[in-house]
Amino acid sequence: MKYENLTVVIDRITYSNPQNGYMVLRTSCKEFPQGVIVVGNFGPLHPGEEIRVMGLWTNHPQFGSQFRSLEYKTVKPATLKGIEKYLGSGLIKGIGPVTAKRLVGAFGLETISVIEHNSEKLISCPGIGKVRAEKIITGWSAQQAIHDVMIFLQGNGISPAFATKIYKIFGADSISRVSENPYILATEISGIGFKTADRIAKEFGISGADPRRVEAGLQYLLFMALQDGHLFLTNEELKEKSLTILEIAEKEAILQALSIQIKKGNFVKYDFRDRELIYLPFAFRDEHGSVQRLGNFLQNPSHFDRQQLITTVKASMGNMGVTLSDQQQLAIEFSLKERFLILTGGPGTGKTTTLRAIVEAQQIMKRRVMLASPTGRAAKRLSEVTGREAKTIHRLLEFSPSDRKFKHDENDPLST
Repeated sequence: MKYENLTVVIDRITYSNPQNGYMVLRTSCKEFPQGVIVVGNFGPLHPGEEIRVMGLWTNHPQFGSQFRSLEYKTVKPATLKGIEKYLGSGLIKGIGPVTAKRLVGAFGLETISVIEHNSEKLISCPGIGKVRAEKIITGWSAQQAIHDVMIFLQGNGISPAFATKIYKIFGADSISRVSENPYILATEISGIGFKTADRIAKEFGISGADPRRVEAGLQYLLFMALQDGHLFLTNEELKEKSLTILEIAEKEAILQALSIQIKKGNFVKYDFRDRELIYLPFAFRDEHGSVQRLGNFLQNPSHFDRQQLITTVKASMGNMGVTLSDQQQLAIEFSLKERFLILTGGPGTGKTTTLRAIVEAQQIMKRRVMLASPTGRAAKRLSEVTGREAKTIHRLLEFSPSDRKFKHDENDPLST
């Protein structure tokens, strides 16, 4: 795979995704008189800007030849036409096409140098007063700050896509925030994990036992435990795993970092049956909040006549034409009289048949039944085995992507 470098001037931005910085640029290039379509993830860009891109040629099935940018940096324009177009693009507040033309007419190729280093000369340009000059200086400084941030981040191995995300969150403070603690990238930026942040941190000379690194490593391990389905790690598990992933021998550094994280409220320590359990705060709240709610939920169990339950179970088996084991029948009884039930079992133990029988029994009791699963695939499977409509949990509770809220919650529960 051969990478190339191109210097291009942006003629037009034909597509821009503000979420990830992906753009399609129509550009002019000396080596290619017909122009070049450049695609990739960029920071803030405007028509008239000159950029140097490193990447490779690709062939889009619909749009043809394109240059895929992997890295880029802005280049100050060096021609009168380029300077005028660059300044007049709307990139800098206080400068429009008319003002850009006046500035270039007054200062020529030195226009950018005057703005940067001799801004007091701006008022000598016709039509530029003190107020306009101050706007130009402020706008130029803000734009240069963005470019400085992008160059700094890319220079430290951060892709343009992530550099754009970082700038959106930290703004002009991006350089100072990342320099002070590169591990905030793993905790604050979606898509950047501990290992990437750790690689960047090494570029800054952060040592293996640095408290910032150890604290970030501990947090990473708890997040990874969540990915594996664990809400916590024991104190001992966390210490052992951290020694491995951090590749350090200083147990004291880990103990100190763990203590600091607990004091800061970044971790929760919970003593349970002679074990210290370490949680991320939201995982602790979710688990213990669920326990409390279920406890309240089960305080008032339903009351049914035992014979009525047995009759309903037998009726459900009769309707289905199956004979169920004692355990399966007991599961159906529990589903009828209790307010909450967990049905578990290995492959081939009869969970699907039991589920169908539970639905049948609920219908015999004239109850309203709703079926839901975490994923679309699981909901489809649930619908297939029960012969009834099943929805995802998000759809059942009417989740709104725009405001990321559920219509039905504790204040507006589903009707039963």
